[in-house]
Amino acid sequence: MVLLLATESAGIYVAHRKLLVGRIVGLDVLAQVIALAVSIPVALATGHVIALVVAAIASAFVKQVGSFLVMPSVRPWFAWDKPALKEIFSFGQWIFVSTLFSFVAMRWDVFSLGRLEGFALLGVYGIATQITSVPSQMSMQVT
Repeated sequence: MVLLLATESAGIYVAHRKLLVGRIVGLDVLAQVIALAVSIPVALATGHVIALVVAAIASAFVKQVGSFLVMPSVRPWFAWDKPALKEIFSFGQWIFVSTLFSFVAMRWDVFSLGRLEGFALLGVYGIATQITSVPSQMSMQVT
């Protein structure tokens, strides 16, 4: 399935850029309809969860083939755009600094506890924080 999705046409990205919403949504709906049409008979025949896997593969196949048939034809090539590269790296520096400060601020308790109390207590603290974070991680997954 990943190989099918990895070999989609670059026309999908061009369609997103040109806001060809009708083609994008049409291809997605067609892929979902085909997946449903494949999964129901497979589920009735096998009575197994493998129907979901077969449906996902069928959907990826339809999207891969449809990306070449429905989306705009493009021939991608690699090129360096020096102003864009400079802008990405200048903006990326600020993102890196912001991420670094956020990480240190969120994990300051671990840094200070390791220095103040030693690594034995830090290990117990690390396990305790993992155990207490399970409910919040579960609620984030549910939402």
